[in-house]
Amino acid sequence: MGGPTVRLAGPVEVLRDGAPGSGTAVCGRKARTLLALLAARGGGPVPVDTIVEVLWPAGAPARPPRAVATLVSRLRAALGPDAVQGGPHGYRLGRPPAIHVDVDEAARLVGECRTRGDPRLAAAAGRRACDLLGDGPALAGEPDAAWVRDVRTGHGALLRAARHATARALLEAADPVGAAGIAAAAVAADRFDETAHRLLMAAHRSAGEPARALAEFERLRAELAEELGVDPAPETRALHLAVLADAGPPAARPVAVPTSRPLPGRSGEIAALTRAWAAATGGEGGVVLVVGECGIGKTRLVAEVEAVVRATGGQVVGARCFRSERRMFLQPLVDGLGPALAGLPVARLRELAGPRAAALAGLFPDLADAVGPAAGPDPADVAVRRAYEVVAAALRGMAALRPTLLVLDDLHDAGPATVEFLHFLARHRGRSRLLVLATVRPEEGTAVWDALGGLVDRIDLGPLPAEAVAVLAADAGQGARAPEVLRRTRGHTLLVVEELRRRAAGERGVPEVVRAVVLARARRLGAGVEELLRAGAVLGDVVDPLVLAGVLAVAPHVAARRCQRAADAGLLVPAGRSYAFANEVVHEVLRASTPVAVRAADHASVLAGPRAGPVRPREVAVRLRQR
Repeated sequence: MGGPTVRLAGPVEVLRDGAPGSGTAVCGRKARTLLALLAARGGGPVPVDTIVEVLWPAGAPARPPRAVATLVSRLRAALGPDAVQGGPHGYRLGRPPAIHVDVDEAARLVGECRTRGDPRLAAAAGRRACDLLGDGPALAGEPDAAWVRDVRTGHGALLRAARHATARALLEAADPVGAAGIAAAAVAADRFDETAHRLLMAAHRSAGEPARALAEFERLRAELAEELGVDPAPETRALHLAVLADAGPPAARPVAVPTSRPLPGRSGEIAALTRAWAAATGGEGGVVLVVGECGIGKTRLVAEVEAVVRATGGQVVGARCFRSERRMFLQPLVDGLGPALAGLPVARLRELAGPRAAALAGLFPDLADAVGPAAGPDPADVAVRRAYEVVAAALRGMAALRPTLLVLDDLHDAGPATVEFLHFLARHRGRSRLLVLATVRPEEGTAVWDALGGLVDRIDLGPLPAEAVAVLAADAGQGARAPEVLRRTRGHTLLVVEELRRRAAGERGVPEVVRAVVLARARRLGAGVEELLRAGAVLGDVVDPLVLAGVLAVAPHVAARRCQRAADAGLLVPAGRSYAFANEVVHEVLRASTPVAVRAADHASVLAGPRAGPVRPREVAVRLRQR
């Protein structure tokens, strides 16, 4: 989430990373009241005169502006320099990500709950809103005042709205038991809340318990008649008749049309990953690999999913795998989980660790003070299994508190232990609100897929379609050049974006970032494949394994296998019995980066005579003209 969160739903305190139970009291009663007052104004300015009246109701201090400024300095020192903004005439609370307010975040989540198309995601957002708002009252412990009563009234109304929206979403998500629990809490908070009573009746009816739905109606009718002398509302009576007549379920809530445009060319992939997240919020977690060559847009796609996760009340735990750290046991998971676990309150952390506390401390030494010392040495196989069990338990425990997305970037660079752990996690997934999303390059991730293929889902990212390139070109003011950009890049995402940027800026040549990416991809395939690619780029558009076998003095089958490796990496594409470069940009970079002397030697090798087949004079002449 970023900066600290001011909690108004309950005693005023500051939560670190938004973690429940991680609250710390603000130093000083007046500083706490000032923080609550600023947070309650929704980011609006509060005049110094108003602050003085609230903080010193019995009489202002000798120098009111200076006294307020001292408290503001104290808050900035504790929460960050951007937590409070303003000056001598007035102050306001900073904006996210510098600082957050729980009721503001809850209000946003209620909006998500009401408008999300997928009821499972709507329910996840609503549950998170209810968790943030608690059971009330707001500003617990603060002395009675008009502004305090306003905050409490607003909190109560928001909590009621959150429970209503969440119960509706749960009904649509075919979870009548969950809906009944939320609706019952709303009824307990206000026994005359007819909307909550109707939702509770609908939940009992959907659960196949019409008798309980009818009993709920009778209880509401009797209380309204006895206490207020009125009958239930027409909507409530209509639902009562529907239960008696066993009519169809209530109409679904309207779904708002999204106002933001999806990532061009990736709507199908985003929809698939959003469905996976929706399933995870309902306890059907899993592991998904996003597979695609370097620069194709894997990270950007994952960022879109992360936005959905955060918007619907989930939490994101991310880590990157590094090739140089492959021998470090479970290092990506340790890097990603460490800060998240350290942010939990000690009691919650101990509960999560349970009997595996010693193993947890062994993997995360910084947690030893909270959970106890690490265990003594075990046999290697036992130690590995215990490590897998404790990390899996930690992830599931975090997901039980709040639906969780674990992102592992560049899984192809991970060590064997990390891949084995994902196999263990997928095989023992059970019911969990955990979704694991990992990015993989196809040319380097064969071992990953071989290890996990039967247990995980896979989404392959290919080039952008012509329609997406046209959209991006229009956004860059280069709409008329979209066909040419598509021809040069063949829809490779990074190349499209950089080609459009280059043209908009009036630059010449291939952008340096593109050049570096293409050359790095070639180098990763090994010296033999890189040499073949360069020779092919020098000789022309067609990459013929037989011709290149003669040029490089290797067996034809060796040249053919190298061509296929380059094709697997997305640098070449099959073209009958030969290959072609994936796009003009790749061809141009490889040819231009090959020294002139090497180019001449390659041409001379072709002219020297047949080594792997007859020389075609006309083709050689064409290639020589391309020097």
